[in-house]
Parts: sequence; structure tokens; C-alpha cells
Amino acid sequence: MFFEDLNFLNFPAIRFKRPKQGTLASFYAEIFKKFKEDEDAGQVWEQRAYDALIKDDKEEIARLEKEGGKIIFIDEVIDILIDKYMMNGGISDEEAESHKQTILKGGYIKDIEFKHNPEQIVFKSKIGTFKASKFSDVFPIFKQIEELGTSERHSKCHSASIDLSTVIEDENRVATGYVYTFGEGSKFLHSWIEVKFDGRMFVIDTTRNLFMPRKFYYYIRNIRGPVYKISSETLIKDEAMRDELSAENEWLNKLYLSNRHQAIQVYKMIQKEKERKKMQDPLYVAAKHFRESMVKVQRQEERKKQKAKTEDSQLHQG
Repeated sequence: MFFEDLNFLNFPAIRFKRPKQGTLASFYAEIFKKFKEDEDAGQVWEQRAYDALIKDDKEEIARLEKEGGKIIFIDEVIDILIDKYMMNGGISDEEAESHKQTILKGGYIKDIEFKHNPEQIVFKSKIGTFKASKFSDVFPIFKQIEELGTSERHSKCHSASIDLSTVIEDENRVATGYVYTFGEGSKFLHSWIEVKFDGRMFVIDTTRNLFMPRKFYYYIRNIRGPVYKISSETLIKDEAMRDELSAENEWLNKLYLSNRHQAIQVYKMIQKEKERKKMQDPLYVAAKHFRESMVKVQRQEERKKQKAKTEDSQLHQG
């Protein structure tokens, strides 16, 4: 194995040895196999937790909490409610009320109020009252991005956060961390944008067309542990590198956003691997040697001219 620690969010995250020739593909496979295994295990635990909570199966709940930590019935249902509410066409009153009652059972939210024009959900929680608004309502210029109001926005948190961050004029950064949907046993890596607006920090979540105070976003999404953040200025500066990483392997977006330092190391390895492959191509090697020979001849000619010029100058001075 080329690494010791796959917890990307504890910087420095991955400690890997330099892959030998021709092993970059297996290196990626090992890293993202672990990513996938964690996600799959989390989804199984989450479904079991959901079923146990709905059935009020106390024995199963106890088993699950022993396996994966305390169950917190908060994120999943709130996420579904916000997702549907922030879509074009919104959510029916019946659906909204059903989700509201399920959420209130968890105890983390005391009350929910729905407002229209603009679309907002007002949550009353243990840590205060807050609003969740449509991002495209707060910044109407983004209404032209049609997918913000549809399910097309799903599963694009990493790339969409980067794209949006680099066009927002206000100082902002892309944040990446683990979201725990039902508790410690189920988690997934997610990216969002944090921006200062009217003196307060807010979150823009492109996968939900969501704009809300950062403090409450962290609360309802049950975000714990380290969150890795990259400024929009750095994202713009790294554009060429990011494009090459994405072209090499689409999963490298996740690596870049959760640990830029390690992504840079992978990028350097990619460059060296490409150079190594080039050096195995006889035509490339021949062309390289030809270019080097031409440069050498050109330099020799320039030195001869300079020498002749110097001798001529000395002759005139004499």
C-alpha cells in the first residue's frame, strides 16, 4: 500500500510512498476503494437506523449505536424537506406537513414555518431561529442556471461548488467535510461554499439551491470534525492543475478539495509519469535529441559570434 492514513480531513491526510513505474492506476484504485467502502457501509447503517427509528425498535437501535455510535435523527429528513422545497414547483402542503411532523419527533427542531415569495423555511431549534432560503432568490442572477431548481443539481457538490466559487465576487471559500446523516455510523464527504454576507457567514449549498447561516447549516447537517477550506483565489490559481487532475481521474476532485497538499503531490507524480512514458516513445526521444542538438548548435554559433565581436572590438581599441 502507498499510504498509511485515509482520513483525508485530518491534515496531512494521506501519507503515501511514491508509486513505482506504472502503478498510478492501482494507487487511485486503493484510495477510492476505501472511499467507496466507507460510503457503502454508511448507507447500510443509515437504512437500518431509519427503519429502526420508524418502527421504534429499541433493541435494533441499541445494536446500531453499539456498532456505529449514537443515532441522531436530524439530517436526512430535513435534507429531503429542504431539497423538495427549494425545487421548481416546491412541495405540496401535505408533504411539507408530513416531513415537519417527522422532524419534530427528533427533538432537534422545535417548530417549522413555511413562507412563500420568496421561498423560505423558518426553523426554530435548540440553538435559535434561522431561515433556509433559495440561493437563486437571494441572488436572482443565478435563476438563469435552470438546474438549480431541478434534480439535475444533485451529486455535483464538489465540481459545482468550485465552479460557483470562482465566479462569486464576494470573498468566499469551498468547504469540504463529513456530513453525518443519522449519526456517527453514516457519513459522506460533501462540499459547500462559505461566504461573508452583511457581516455574517453564510453557506451556499448548490445541491439544494440553499442559502442559510453557516452556524445552523452545520447544526442541521450534523457536521463534525475538521472541515477543509480552499479560497476562491486559490481555486482560480490552481485551475490548470485541477483540470488535469479531473481529466486523469474524476475522483481526484474529492482529493483536491479535502486535501490540496496531497493533490499537488499526486499532480507531480502524474507529470513525472507522463514524462516517463514519453521517454519510452522512440519518436519523442529522437525529436527531443534533435531539438537539444539544434539548441546546442545555435548556442555554439552565438558563442562564436560573440567571440568574433569581442576580438574585433579589441582590435579596434588596439
